[in-house]
Amino acid sequence: MASPDVISHNWKKQHKVFLDNLAALKIKLSAKEIHDMRVAVKKLRAYLNLYNLVTEPEEAGLQLVKTETIFNITGKYRDIEISLDLLGSFKNDKKNKYPALRSYLLNALQLTEEKTAAAIKKFNPRELHLIGENIYTRLSNESPDAISAKITDVLNRKLIVIIELFKKSDDQPHALRKELKELYYWLTIMPGAVLFSVSQIKKLDKILDLLGSWQDHQVLLTRTKHFRKDFIAKKTEEHTSYKKLAKHLEAKSEKLLGSANLRLKKLLDPFENKNKLTEANKQ
Repeated sequence: MASPDVISHNWKKQHKVFLDNLAALKIKLSAKEIHDMRVAVKKLRAYLNLYNLVTEPEEAGLQLVKTETIFNITGKYRDIEISLDLLGSFKNDKKNKYPALRSYLLNALQLTEEKTAAAIKKFNPRELHLIGENIYTRLSNESPDAISAKITDVLNRKLIVIIELFKKSDDQPHALRKELKELYYWLTIMPGAVLFSVSQIKKLDKILDLLGSWQDHQVLLTRTKHFRKDFIAKKTEEHTSYKKLAKHLEAKSEKLLGSANLRLKKLLDPFENKNKLTEANKQ
């Protein structure tokens, strides 16, 4: 049974992870610590959304504002870094790893690094402290049974949203990935099996890995196309090389998304069939 402690405890845990990595990043920028800090923000955002849904605030609810800003700033740095790593796995016909694009990305990374470091040093995490205090105070006065029932209802409603999104996932894969990630973060803090079994959560984790890799390929694909259009002369060997790279990225992206969708269909089918049966019985 979920309780108010589920949200409070995990908020405190990820708040500490965020602060620890922020402190380290204020001293020196590190790819690993940027990644860990961003994951902490994603989890904090998910827990805050869950809190807002189960407490049903009259207004919009508590919001991450300044924290989202630093998340977006570090995201630009992270995207370039991932593109550089992924680019290294592709080779052109001369066995060079696209030196022109690599040099372009390295220069962009340096500029972004300076802005990211400056923003991190200025960032004040007081917003998270205030939200945390609000969460602890409000949930300490709530009935554990009432919160548990609301959490179960929220999880079921989220699953219905995901099933509907999946039916049109070709049009909205980014939105589907976002909803799946939030559900995953909720499920992993639940005591015992709530909605999903342990094995189903592991399958969801694998699906999210595939969608994450798909996203990485999409980012590099976009950068490659823009770079080729803006900096590479047409009808040259180099232009052809970058067209081949784009095709490789497109093919890999389609394969990753196809694999994720196939696994997700197998995961969601039992829930969709159950919902259809429930609706039929109501009628």
